[in-house]
Amino acid sequence: MSSARKKKDKSDRKQPAVLRPELLPVEAGPMLPWWLATLGVFVAALAAYSPTLDNQFINWDTREYVVMNDYVAESGGLKRIWDPAEKHEQYYPLVFTSYWLEHRILLWQHGESALESVRGVPAHERGFEPWIFHLTNMVLHAINAALVVWLLRMLGLNLRVALAAALLFAVHPINTASVAWVAERKNVLSGLFYLLALLLYMRTIRRWSWPAYSACLLMFVAALLSKSATLTLPATAMFCDWVIRRRWSVQSALRIAPMLILGVVSAYVTIRTEAGNSLTPLESPELLVRPFVAAGAVWFYVGKLLVPTHLAGAYLRWDVSGAQPIFLAAMAALVGLGALLWKMRRRVPSQAMWGLAHFLITLTPMLGLVAFNYTRYSFVANHFVYLAAIGVFLCLAMLFDWLMTLGWRSVSLRWPLTIAGWLLIVALGFSTHHTCQTVWKDGASYWTHTLSLNPDFWPGYYNLGNGYGRRANRLRAAGDQESADRLLLKSIDAHGQVIRINPSKAQSHGIRAKALLDLKRHAEAIESYKLAIKYQPLMPLYHKQLADCYEATKQGDEAVEQYRALIKNRIIGDAEQVRIFLWSHLMLGQHQLRRGQAAEAVHLYQAVLDFPNQVGWSNDDRRIKQQIDDAQRAMEIAKRSLPGL
Repeated sequence: MSSARKKKDKSDRKQPAVLRPELLPVEAGPMLPWWLATLGVFVAALAAYSPTLDNQFINWDTREYVVMNDYVAESGGLKRIWDPAEKHEQYYPLVFTSYWLEHRILLWQHGESALESVRGVPAHERGFEPWIFHLTNMVLHAINAALVVWLLRMLGLNLRVALAAALLFAVHPINTASVAWVAERKNVLSGLFYLLALLLYMRTIRRWSWPAYSACLLMFVAALLSKSATLTLPATAMFCDWVIRRRWSVQSALRIAPMLILGVVSAYVTIRTEAGNSLTPLESPELLVRPFVAAGAVWFYVGKLLVPTHLAGAYLRWDVSGAQPIFLAAMAALVGLGALLWKMRRRVPSQAMWGLAHFLITLTPMLGLVAFNYTRYSFVANHFVYLAAIGVFLCLAMLFDWLMTLGWRSVSLRWPLTIAGWLLIVALGFSTHHTCQTVWKDGASYWTHTLSLNPDFWPGYYNLGNGYGRRANRLRAAGDQESADRLLLKSIDAHGQVIRINPSKAQSHGIRAKALLDLKRHAEAIESYKLAIKYQPLMPLYHKQLADCYEATKQGDEAVEQYRALIKNRIIGDAEQVRIFLWSHLMLGQHQLRRGQAAEAVHLYQAVLDFPNQVGWSNDDRRIKQQIDDAQRAMEIAKRSLPGL
């Protein structure tokens, strides 16, 4: 071999090592089909979720987030929404700002002005109409589904794969928990900013641009201000680097670093907010057990995405005490799949690997590895998988596309698979449409369906009973006492089921007792109030209502015991507790007067009159002012009974 030939061969062998890898190309071709696909996905999502426009609110978190949220209803609430020093259910200011804006639109539509204060204003008089909140959720989800088309295009996938994955995301029934539930606005709103941030990030991978990177960071901040679980975006973005550039680099780390810092700050704020709202310590499995529970949750979601049946509004909390074989099997299967994928990493398309990585990464904060408030009730929920599902849908679409290229006995599978694919999408869309019409119609439908699948889920009975109670109050106010009484009986039964499952649930004892009191079943109400006080002794309302029962049954001595307990406990945290505290003085004073103990009655009335000065109270509550006026009149009557007057 000549010397020149040897040099050439040596040069050829070295050449691939020094060349920089090419960018993964975006599929070339006319843009019109992509825009048509985007429009089709958007319309499909709207069609699937259109029944939500006629639905009511679901009474789980929606009352606290929207209807009974002072920040949303008050004219000055926007400032309080963004103030981190205020008490928040969750510090997601963009979500609550969207609720505030929707309420302003409703007020503008009806020519009404926002309330300066909503304290004491019934929920049905606050000017909330469900349709506008459902419309926003539906449109946000449709936009997100359309963005999935462009996300997958940026990953170098063909139109067929992008369209199939986006349609699955658009119409899959598991996403009803994120779209039809107004309280899950945080999912669809954070999803919008998350997908925009990811698209902008991939734009910077392909061609660096400071404006695009700055916009990416801005969208990421918006996503975090809508839901902190989107903090996983930097990890997904790093896998985008690997797919598009086929490597990681120093530039990748520099792009990701600011996003990691933002994610850590968001996680810290969320942990502090949830800790402040938690009245009792969070229950979580042993540290060594949590990874096995997380593995079980991963397979649970995979199963629901592949076979979307028996989708409940909420699931029972798994029993993880002891060595459960199912969790050991779940972990073994997950590790085995990971080993298999690693072995086949050169044969599996990089986009499919991205999809699996995105699925696991995005789910990680919700797998129970770190306890959060929802894990009190369950380790899994359909709305946890909203963004993560994109990864599974991508893998399914790629599998479908691969099958279409195969042949069997020289017979093409293209047309049979195409027809089957469209039939599947239509079937999923009809399932979602039907679920929105029936399950998510209102709170009663939602909880009835959930309890039919999980009959021992006590929060379901609790919320179902509360819904019956609120409807009963509205009917009673409208003069329909007979219908109200029927609903009260349903409320009593529902809270009885809560007590069956969770006997120490003081709130259910108290709510059940109040319904019995309204039905004038005083003996049963007294027993229920005693149990409520047993499990929550420092709840002023229970003592007051128990005293009402005793007064109604002419048990004056027992009523006096409750008044004395209220005065002794002196719980005056809010206006209602102040009213109960002062009321107990007035009622006890009446009993003392009837017993001829005018001096003690005067002392009690004087305590009411001195109350504003003692605690620096400056509230303008009308009913508290009335109580002080009543104490002044009672004082004058009591003084006439004193010796020497």
